[in-house]
Amino acid sequence: EAYQAISMHGDRASVNALSRAATNEPSPILQQLAIDSARDIVSGQTAGFDLETELTILASGTTEQRIVAVQHLAALGDWRALHPIIEATQRGSIRGAAVLALGELGDHRAVPELITLLGDHRVRREALASLAKLRDEAAIPALADLLMESDPTTRLHAVRALTWIGGEVAISQATGLAQDPEFQVRSEVVHAFATLEGEPRVEGLTPFIHDESPFIRAEAATLIGECNIPSSVDVLTPLLMDEDMYVVLTAADAIVSSGAESAISLLSELLSRTEDPEHRSIIEDSIARVQTAPSE
Repeated sequence: EAYQAISMHGDRASVNALSRAATNEPSPILQQLAIDSARDIVSGQTAGFDLETELTILASGTTEQRIVAVQHLAALGDWRALHPIIEATQRGSIRGAAVLALGELGDHRAVPELITLLGDHRVRREALASLAKLRDEAAIPALADLLMESDPTTRLHAVRALTWIGGEVAISQATGLAQDPEFQVRSEVVHAFATLEGEPRVEGLTPFIHDESPFIRAEAATLIGECNIPSSVDVLTPLLMDEDMYVVLTAADAIVSSGAESAISLLSELLSRTEDPEHRSIIEDSIARVQTAPSE
């Protein structure tokens, strides 16, 4: 009843009193009531959370309470929560939640600590997720180093983080993974280069037209064709002789949609060297579509 009476006042003194009670209350049920009451006050006043209340819970609450507190601190976005959250990444059972909270907090001063945490296998994935969230170019060298890891999951998430950071400098780090043994990793790299435009995209995706997977070859063809630049036709033309007919059709559509002036001459030259009836039919259809396509 005393807790409920205090919570009805709804002022800052009430919040502070409930925070102290949450720290000292021996009864778990009443401790949770104090925490919930303090949060209700703050929620009603600011539609948010109270910094001091959450810091108190983070320091002395149960594991479950501390996990919720670190999430609330991240949601507050208050720079004063940075160091307490960093401290929480160093100990105990809430490390993973605390590492994720650094990304949600949005304070770029956390980047050096997150880079250090990449070396800890227990929280590496959470550190990668937070670095992706912060999109800080200072993390690029450390993420590039992870592309050499033997664990394919680590390579996959490192590529994703680089993709979130974005830009040619970040994405180009993944060029060496064109020969990665894991399909998912190579597919992720293709999606990374899809975020670029023009020549950087074509150059990055060119190795993937030789991929062992027809799905990756076809995806690379589509993304190269979308660039609508002359060099894309030169890259795509060899795929018209691909052993997989889906890849051939995809490449043909990409060449037609590119609208490049060199398309007809390249397709005609390829047709003169092609004997397979099915391939010839596709090439002839592509030439016809290029010829009848409306000029811009």
